[in-house]
Amino acid sequence: MPKPKSDLALKPDDILTAEYEYIARTVFQANEDRSRVASFYFVSVGSIVAAILGTQFATDKSFSIANLIAVEAALLDGLTSAAAFYFALFAIGEILLWGWALIILSFIMGALLQWFWYKHLLVDDR
Repeated sequence: MPKPKSDLALKPDDILTAEYEYIARTVFQANEDRSRVASFYFVSVGSIVAAILGTQFATDKSFSIANLIAVEAALLDGLTSAAAFYFALFAIGEILLWGWALIILSFIMGALLQWFWYKHLLVDDR
């Protein structure tokens, strides 16, 4: 068996340095991902809370901030319900044409139900 040349030999210091750099990059990436998820969560939940609180203090103007936030919350709710149907159908098997129709219908129904609930909160029953 031929002896390896000295410049091609594995050096323990180089291996440890490469492992440390890999660990450092992985930790940095995990922290960055955690930060992005937390930001998305706070923006999403904050929008929904702002939409609900906006119903208490604002009159029903079409382009008010509270109304636009409520539209955003309704669309996010529709998108979430459509994603839930997509993943449920994907887990069962291949998604056929009727499955896509069900996904689109769940998006529309989720958004409309959220919107009608928002409009219901605007009505003053007192």
